[in-house]
Amino acid sequence: ANLIFDPETSRSTYNILAAVAILPQVLAMAFDSFFVGLQKLRQSAIGLLVLSFVSTVGGITSINLGFGVSGIMVALIIGEIAYLISLIALSKVSLGTLFSKLEIDDLFAIIKNSLPYGILAMLGLFYLKIDSVLLSYLKGPYDTGLYGAGYKFLEALIFVPSSIISAVFPVMVGALQNDTKLAKLLYRKLLPLFLGISLIFSLGYLLILPRLISTFLPQYLPAIEVIKILSLTIPFMFMISLQGVVLFSSKKHLAWLTWVSIFNLVLNIVLNLIFIPKYSYIGCAWITLISDIIGFLIFFVYIRRRVFNEV
Repeated sequence: ANLIFDPETSRSTYNILAAVAILPQVLAMAFDSFFVGLQKLRQSAIGLLVLSFVSTVGGITSINLGFGVSGIMVALIIGEIAYLISLIALSKVSLGTLFSKLEIDDLFAIIKNSLPYGILAMLGLFYLKIDSVLLSYLKGPYDTGLYGAGYKFLEALIFVPSSIISAVFPVMVGALQNDTKLAKLLYRKLLPLFLGISLIFSLGYLLILPRLISTFLPQYLPAIEVIKILSLTIPFMFMISLQGVVLFSSKKHLAWLTWVSIFNLVLNIVLNLIFIPKYSYIGCAWITLISDIIGFLIFFVYIRRRVFNEV
């Protein structure tokens, strides 16, 4: 464990590596926002799959080779670069010669339409990363490494709801524009489906994954407690992704969604500042769960009352 979560490693090294990851991450998110703005979520889902696969495989490989936390961070950077490259390649394949046919006004219109999605993506990025940043400054690299190792197993699941959503999004958009009753029916049918699928993964992470780690990846044993706590947020992660489809399907909800994202980010920061000093990475894990539950409940009430006009 000391090899992986080396408490003697300089924090500045991690900050430099994190800064290096920002550029490909921001560029990739710009392309991803462009796809979302054009309602091409399949390409976005493929990009996220590449990111999860490359980061996870690279992180596990670096740990097995003894590179420690720095190796994990380098794997994350490589994953972000692969994410960017895959989205660039997909833009050429899916959009073809679109840019050569666009007028300047058309290009600005596309950028304007994509901008809200880009802002939401950036807020989502801060929401996912801020706890690790605060943990590194308040507790140091050892605790950050423990939390980050556990969180990587959760991030590896992102592509599952994203892949399903890539097929659902066009149908939901059409239903919300033409038949609200059909959209409501789809949402009511899909929400328990997402819950059921997520519970399978949640139970697997809670009961099976710790045993697999003990047998095949003993280096991750100190992170098992984090993994068990984060397994409880998997259902909310899945259902929030479906709620996002409903809210992304109409521009009139984007401003409200932005403010809610800001609120959840601020709440996450405040709770982490309060509880990290005493509970460290365990507090971070519980705060992630609490924040996701609050986000789900807010979206649930809003969709019920404002989107589907239910009392």
